[in-house]
Amino acid sequence: MTAKLSADNLTLIRGERCLFEGLDFALNSGELLLLEGRNGCGKTSLMRAIAGAYHCGRCRPVNSVA
Repeated sequence: MTAKLSADNLTLIRGERCLFEGLDFALNSGELLLLEGRNGCGKTSLMRAIAGAYHCGRCRPVNSVA
């Protein structure tokens, strides 16, 4: 099965802070992802990186197929 959304070795450094490093994941159709954590831990930054708002590591959103 081909993943609808995936990331390979995703790393994001903002200023002096490494928010995440070496993150790999794949989501298939029908799967859900829960991001949980305290304020400022990088949840929104992760979603922005996946959406392409930040250039970091290798993150590859896969086009959905209807």
